[in-house]
Amino acid sequence: IKLLSHRYSVITANTCGEIVKEALARVPRLILTEVKFDDFDVYKACQTLKGEPKTSGIPIVILTREPKTPENQFSYGPYIKEWITKPFSPKGVAKVIRKILSQPGN
Repeated sequence: IKLLSHRYSVITANTCGEIVKEALARVPRLILTEVKFDDFDVYKACQTLKGEPKTSGIPIVILTREPKTPENQFSYGPYIKEWITKPFSPKGVAKVIRKILSQPGN
């Protein structure tokens, strides 16, 4: 977060419910999130956000320990822009974010 906060406005959320609430209220340019939260799986948050007209175009980047399997790709594929598997470098994550945000429409 520190690496990103000097260049971007960063909104934090501790639950999937907060992700949905903040995204609907503030409509960020990108969502960077873990896969698992205590309240529910981020998959449900992705479904909710992609189903809402004002948040449907927000790119979602997943950070996870889970490998990118065909099953995960099938489940999350329609909802996420990028899947980053741990361990990763903060600079590598920042590079992915810059790439996504530099694309037309972001």
